[in-house]
Amino acid sequence: MDFRADPTDIAAGAAIIVACSAFAVGGWIYGIGTISRMGPGFFPFSAAMIGLVLGGIIVAVALVAPAKETPAVMYRPLLFISAAFVAFAASIDIAGLLPATFFAVALAALADKRTKPWEACGLALSMAAFTWLIFIVLLDLPISPIGGT
Repeated sequence: MDFRADPTDIAAGAAIIVACSAFAVGGWIYGIGTISRMGPGFFPFSAAMIGLVLGGIIVAVALVAPAKETPAVMYRPLLFISAAFVAFAASIDIAGLLPATFFAVALAALADKRTKPWEACGLALSMAAFTWLIFIVLLDLPISPIGGT
């Protein structure tokens, strides 16, 4: 068996470690308190510690696991998921929460070439309705559901 480090998994594990380290520092700065009297940084610090352990495990496994063939880059999901983020960010102020959610979810659903357009629309409609229920009705957040401002 060919044992060589998997650079993709090492990079992913390292990215998790770096991000979790930043959250750990932020949690520490807020103050973690004690178990009986938790401070505002307790949860971010604790979650960051779990992430650090998991990132370390990913790196360790990548260093000792047998080499595997690197898969080809799948451009369709990369394009559609990226477009979904951009569409949401670009349209939420102008169109409002519901249309922005609809467009973002519809684009993201089309990342899988097996998804039919009517399935993407159905998923987008249901997610927009769920978003409206959670953020507008239940949480009463000051977000415009339709139209800007």
